[in-house]
Amino acid sequence: MSDVLYLARTYRRAALPHRLHVMIRRVTCPFDRVVDKVPAGGLHADVGCGHGVLLALLHRRNPAGAFLGLDIDRRKIDQARRCALDRIEYRCGVVDDLEPGSFDSMSVVDVLYLMPNSGKAQFLKACARALKPGGTFVVKALVDTPRWKHRVIVLEEHVMVRIFKITKGETIKITSPGVLAGMIREAGFTEPEVIGLDRGYPYPHSLFVCRRADVEEGSAP
Repeated sequence: MSDVLYLARTYRRAALPHRLHVMIRRVTCPFDRVVDKVPAGGLHADVGCGHGVLLALLHRRNPAGAFLGLDIDRRKIDQARRCALDRIEYRCGVVDDLEPGSFDSMSVVDVLYLMPNSGKAQFLKACARALKPGGTFVVKALVDTPRWKHRVIVLEEHVMVRIFKITKGETIKITSPGVLAGMIREAGFTEPEVIGLDRGYPYPHSLFVCRRADVEEGSAP
């Protein structure tokens, strides 16, 4: 079964506008590449989970894992809960609410562009605190290259955030892969592997994969 059919079945109890949003998100975002970088088993948190698309896909492909979805938008959390998937808990809140050192792995998908750079730095440090030493951190972010794709996403997100208010955020601030990699490292993570994922998509996707840095070199995560 394809991801789209699986998500259509999983979100069949969600309201129609939210079901459509889920389908569009799957088609326009390389969630499969994010799923591939999340280790199997353990407790995983998806911060800024929205409707929980990534968690639904992780649940399908990782039968040994347990998952937490966290988002500030109660509307989306309420719709995600309608899926009633076991091993997934959804909470409305922010990353600072999470217990320090609680998670084996963590993901952040298309969240950082909604924050100013100062907010990004604080957010990333809070993510590092919530991870166990050596825990895996996977970030899928929108970046400013290629330039034409950057212009497309900025225009679209202005409409989504400021006119229709479908997405909640303080601002729209898309940075370069190099700057974002530096912010991740300075927040307490190892040097991230940076993977460009924009090929075949109209948006400038990049993936950053690293670990919480305070673990001895060569030791098990």
